[in-house]
Amino acid sequence: MRLREESKQVFGFGGKNTPGPFISSCTKFFYLEEAEAGAAQAQLKADSVEQLKQNTKLMNILRSAVKAAENDEGWARLGPVGSYITNQGPFDHRTYGFKKLSDLFRAIDLFQVRENKTANQVVVEVKLGKGAPKKKAAKKKVAKKYAKKAGA
Repeated sequence: MRLREESKQVFGFGGKNTPGPFISSCTKFFYLEEAEAGAAQAQLKADSVEQLKQNTKLMNILRSAVKAAENDEGWARLGPVGSYITNQGPFDHRTYGFKKLSDLFRAIDLFQVRENKTANQVVVEVKLGKGAPKKKAAKKKVAKKYAKKAGA
């Protein structure tokens, strides 16, 4: 912990049974089983997209990262989103079976992902999408509900 307090990078290596406090104390933690998993991960990824949506910790991290980095239109560049996630604690999208963070966002249909191609680079942006909870929509429903009661 002292190393991280001094703004040092701390890398950890271990298995799935590594204690949580050790994982949390690392800037980046690498699971050794991932190197062996290879082809099995591809099948796991296909089967587990619904499980990813049910992982509330993961979904909260992804949503808060997008909200923290979004512009006025609601789109957030993937670079700042990834930095926000990394600053929250050890996170590796490969743990969930995806080679790139953008692939993780694409697999979860709660987010919209778009690519803007320029001459030299591709900018990937993420936005809370169709299945994501929207506060404005909830307020409109409540307003309609009270308007119906008042008119009745």
